[in-house]
Amino acid sequence: MKVDWQSFKKKYVKPKTNGFPVGSIVFKGYQGSGKTLSMVHYMFQLKKYFPKCHIYSNVIIKSLDYYQIKDDNDLSRAITDRNGEDGVVVLLDEAHLFFNKKKGISLDVLTAISQQRKDRRRIVMSSQIWEELDISLRKQVKHIVDCHSFGHIQVNTIYDGESLCWDKMSSSYVAKKIYTECFKHHQELYNSYDTYQKIIKNDQYIQNTTSSPTSTTIVVDKKALKKGR
Repeated sequence: MKVDWQSFKKKYVKPKTNGFPVGSIVFKGYQGSGKTLSMVHYMFQLKKYFPKCHIYSNVIIKSLDYYQIKDDNDLSRAITDRNGEDGVVVLLDEAHLFFNKKKGISLDVLTAISQQRKDRRRIVMSSQIWEELDISLRKQVKHIVDCHSFGHIQVNTIYDGESLCWDKMSSSYVAKKIYTECFKHHQELYNSYDTYQKIIKNDQYIQNTTSSPTSTTIVVDKKALKKGR
């Protein structure tokens, strides 16, 4: 065995343990499970502890300054922005419409996602169906949040995404449970974002505000999804 004795003389500085969280986190659950509400609640928690963080979102946020993701250029900017130790938060509601197993993920996007730790970036996503997310993205997920709403009470279980594996006996994905959290729905949280916002497939990826005076629709290019752009 060879030992580099000189390395033992070098000073080691322990990294901060309470720094900006990095990696991808996915809030999953069917309609009505509170996954978008939980995702927004989590974003406000991050903003509280890291007030100088940059926020990018395809969810319409009403009560703070942020960069809205309306097209691929906005998304590209979000995953390449650097903000030092103050961090960057990227919110993507219904992420399976952007990064699904049929469309795939470009090398540039995958590289940015895999290097979130270096850029102090936290990509926060929601998805109704875990299996619909591209497998390359699923392998990069650090935390999985299983969302359940019981009236006005939200109960979420957080799992270790890096331990996720397929269990043949139960024919389902299993992962190590980290903890369970609970919070109450309230009007301030409801009013903090556009609860009528929808994400659908259509001919263009644009902001559509003509369908309803109280709703905002983000539409995704169906042709681009088929071509894998």
